[in-house]
Amino acid sequence: MKKLKIFLGLFVCAFMVVPFMGVNAETTVNTYDELVAALKNGGEIVLGQSIDVTGPLSTDKDVTLNGNGNTLNAVYTGTSGNQTIITSTAGTLTLQNISLTNSPKYGVQAYNGGNVVLDGVTISNHTDKFGAVNINGGTVTIKDLTMTDNLYGIEFAAGLNVTGTPALIMDGVIKGNQKDVLYVDIDQITADKTISVENTENSTQKISLKDNTIVLMEGDKVLATSNELATGTTVDVDGEKLQAEEPAKEPTTPEEPKDENNDVKDEVENPKTSDGIMITVAALAVSAVIVVIAKKKLA
Repeated sequence: MKKLKIFLGLFVCAFMVVPFMGVNAETTVNTYDELVAALKNGGEIVLGQSIDVTGPLSTDKDVTLNGNGNTLNAVYTGTSGNQTIITSTAGTLTLQNISLTNSPKYGVQAYNGGNVVLDGVTISNHTDKFGAVNINGGTVTIKDLTMTDNLYGIEFAAGLNVTGTPALIMDGVIKGNQKDVLYVDIDQITADKTISVENTENSTQKISLKDNTIVLMEGDKVLATSNELATGTTVDVDGEKLQAEEPAKEPTTPEEPKDENNDVKDEVENPKTSDGIMITVAALAVSAVIVVIAKKKLA
């Protein structure tokens, strides 16, 4: 009887522990194939070393990918279809302490309802045609993002068959030497579409709408400005729906009016001057003739 009680006690303890086993388990990967398999399963993944990515990666699971200071370096080519290094199509993909380099398209993408969190992420050297981050109908949360030497930075888009709203949550900082930090694909984000922007209380940098551009600000300082949105495009800023408007035109210095009277005066006075000279010459000629005739008579 005593042995039975011990056995039952151990069984109950094991039963209580089993549901929690593996919850905090990490999967360490060292190759591209191992990373592909781990992304399919979801959970916490750690890079044991930098990996050459031979094809686009995608996940529809909740995944935390800790780069451990390592790099995912794209070694494939092609820009047709999804050629982004890593894409979230559903669930939440959290990238931590990782670099993404040399993608033929984007570094990371939040696609049609997928969520991406960028925390200690560097994206660099991405083609001469595309940007670092593609918010393609999904949601991107920025905690700590560095972008360098990409054609542009963060793109708001809504590609073919995309029904989700591109959304950006600022919960930290954007750093780096990136030109055109914010970009809107105006062929896809038309006047009937909406962009969502949220700024957390912890974020020192804020996103807002100014006239018809999306701006990144720190205090009163404008850090970056997007290209112009289509007039009427809705931008939901912290729950307030605003619409892009035509920017106010700066007054220009009027050209000084041409003094037409002076021109006319010159045109009129010049003929008079010529006539006066001719009359004077004629008068002198007549006087000379009279003097000659007078001398002859006197002679």
